Amino acid sequence: MKIAEKELLDEPSCGIEAGEYDVILIGGGLSALTCGFILARDRKRVLIIERNPIVGGVCSSFERDGFVFDRGPQVFPAFAGGAQLDNFLKEFGLRKKLTMLRPNYPFKVCLPSGELEIPANLSTLKSMLKARYPDEKGIDGFFNTLAKLKREMYTIESKRMTLVRFLIFWARHPNVVRYHKKTFSSLLERYIEDEGLKAYLAAPWVYTGLPPSKVSALTLSLMLAHMYEGGVYYPKGGSSRLPEVLSYGYKRYGGKLLLGAEVDSILVEFVHDVPVVRGVKLGEKVFRAKYVVSAIDARRTFKLTGGMVHKRYLENLERLQPALSAVRLMLGIKGGKLNTRAHETLLFEYDSPEEVYSRLLKGEPAFCGITVPSLTDRTLAPKGHEVVAVRTLVPSHYWNGADERMRERLVSSLIERAEEVVPDIERRILVHEIQTPETIATLAGSNDGALFGWAPTPEVVQKKRPTQQTPIRGLLLAGQWTQPGGGVVHAMESGWIAAFTIMRLEWMYESEVPQETTQE
Repeated sequence: MKIAEKELLDEPSCGIEAGEYDVILIGGGLSALTCGFILARDRKRVLIIERNPIVGGVCSSFERDGFVFDRGPQVFPAFAGGAQLDNFLKEFGLRKKLTMLRPNYPFKVCLPSGELEIPANLSTLKSMLKARYPDEKGIDGFFNTLAKLKREMYTIESKRMTLVRFLIFWARHPNVVRYHKKTFSSLLERYIEDEGLKAYLAAPWVYTGLPPSKVSALTLSLMLAHMYEGGVYYPKGGSSRLPEVLSYGYKRYGGKLLLGAEVDSILVEFVHDVPVVRGVKLGEKVFRAKYVVSAIDARRTFKLTGGMVHKRYLENLERLQPALSAVRLMLGIKGGKLNTRAHETLLFEYDSPEEVYSRLLKGEPAFCGITVPSLTDRTLAPKGHEVVAVRTLVPSHYWNGADERMRERLVSSLIERAEEVVPDIERRILVHEIQTPETIATLAGSNDGALFGWAPTPEVVQKKRPTQQTPIRGLLLAGQWTQPGGGVVHAMESGWIAAFTIMRLEWMYESEVPQETTQE
C-alpha cells in the first residue's frame, strides 16, 4: 500500500464539526461505505458516523501476537471476473487495490454418513458428483437452474406491476416465478433424490441461518450460484481489506468519516403533515442533512426517530424473526497436522439439516464450522503457525441467558469438535479470542447480533423485508435489515440501491423538500 493511501485510511475523525451535509450515514459497515462512496463520487457532501473505532462492522480483522483474526465473514463470493462485486470495484477504480485469493478447495462437508470435499471448479465438482451418484440424473439440471435464477434475479426491475408487465416478467423470469414463494427444499427435490447428496449440496445453508425446508429458494439459490459457479475468495491480509479499500475510495472523493461517535437521535419534523428527516444529533451537536441513511438494525433506527413512524409499520417490523447469531473462537496455533486442505470445513452432527437446525435452536452445537484462512493466505500467521476459526450458530437469547457454566460447556464442545480437523488442537493453542452475540451486536449496530438480518423465509424475501425507502421522507435503510438481505454481496448491493435511490429522488424533485415547519 502506498503511503498516501495509508494516510487516507488512518485519517483522524476527531476534527469533524457539526454542520450541513447532503447525506449522513449511520453505521460504517460495507453497505454504508458502498453507499457513501457512490454518493461522494457523485459530488455529494457525505458524512459516515460509526460508533466503533473501525469501519467494516463484522467484516473486519485485527492482529494479535503476529496472528490476524477475522471478526466476521471468511468466505467472499461474487469476486470472480465479471461477477457483481468484481464489476463494481472495477467500475469505480478500486479493484486493483484489493487482492482476492481463491482457495483450491473452498469447502469440505462432513456428515455422520460421510464427507465430500468441494473443489473450486464447477465442472470438476459435477463430474465428481456424477461418478459418486451415478443414478442421479438431475445434477446438471440443478446447477443449470441455480445459474438461471442468478441471471434472472439480476435483471429484475422494480416497477409497479401491471398485467402487461407481469406477462413480460413471467416470460423473462420463469424460474423466479416458479420459486419465489417456495423454500429451497422444493428446488432440491425437483432434481435430486439421494438424501445425502441433498445435504451436501445445501450445506451452505448455515450461512443464512435457516435449513433448506425453511429458507427462501431464491436466497439460498443465489448464494450457491455465486459459490459453485464463480467460486469463493478471500481478501489477502484479512477481511478488513475490503472495507479499507472502500474507505479509501470514499475519502478520496471527499467523504467524511466520524469514528467512535454514536448517534443519539434522528431529527424529524412534520411538514404539511409529512414526516421529513432533518439530520441527526450527537450529544449537543446537530448535523443537518437532506437525507439520512441508516445502516444499523432497522428496529434501533426507528427508536432514534422518537416514535415518528406509523405504528403499523413498526408492528410489521416486530413480527419479523431475526436470524441466528454465532459464537466464534479465534485461535492462533502451532503448525502441524491438519485433517483438511479446505479453506472451510462444515461439520454436522446429523445428516438431516432440519435436525441440525432444531438442535441449534436449543443451544446445542450440532453444526461446527472450522476455517483455516492461513491455508489460503500465509501472511495471516507467523511462519510455521496457523489461524483457525471455530464457530457455531446460536439464538442470541440462549447465549445471553446462559450462565457461565453453560457458556464454558459450549466453548469446550467447539474445541472438542475442532479436534476432527486440527488434531491435538487444545495443546497447540497459543493465542485465543472469543466472539459472542453480544460482541457481534456491538460491531453490527444490532439488537441481538443476528448474522443475516431477518431470517430469509420465502414470505420475508417476497414481501415483508423493508425496502430502502421508509415512511419518513429522506430517511433510508441500508444493510442486512433491508433489501436484498444479509451477507457480503447483499450488504454492498443494498448500499448501491440506497445511493441510486437518493440520486433518483434528487432527479425527481431536486430541491422540493419543504422548508417550512408546521409541527414538530
